[in-house]
Amino acid sequence: MKERHIIAAVCDGRCIGYNGDLIVRIPADMKHFKELTLGNVVIMGRKTYESIGKPLNCRDNIVVTSKDLNIEGVHCVRSLEDAYRLAEDLDGEKVFVIGGGQLYKAAMPYTDTLDITEIAFLPSMADTYFPEISADEWVIKDRTERYFTENILPHRFVTYKRKIEVVAS
Repeated sequence: MKERHIIAAVCDGRCIGYNGDLIVRIPADMKHFKELTLGNVVIMGRKTYESIGKPLNCRDNIVVTSKDLNIEGVHCVRSLEDAYRLAEDLDGEKVFVIGGGQLYKAAMPYTDTLDITEIAFLPSMADTYFPEISADEWVIKDRTERYFTENILPHRFVTYKRKIEVVAS
């Protein structure tokens, strides 16, 4: 089975989105996302795909949707379980769930690693949240020092590993 990851940029209060878009865009986070996901499989919900607007280059793209969609360069499936089954037959050693909120929640029990960009910012408005990361289930394997740069919100990259074995799907 391929290593299963969730990757997300999470603001204070577990906020990740508002009105179908990210709360903030940090260039270093976008670079980090690209470095981790290139050459692998990415799984996203339909709304996340629509917010991106195109398949991500050099990655196998899977969209989970209940709608009948035919998108060039994208595999469309009906469920997260179908997405994981399909991912096993695609290139890449890792599978990354890249959003949105409902898919993150559904994927948590099946995930080995969380690649989280923690952003020190509490937005005034949010409507999408990342699931709770329980210290009973997750341990920090790696954490960068917090980045402070002019005109960019303080942030750091944190990798969590599951303490117990992942549920098979």
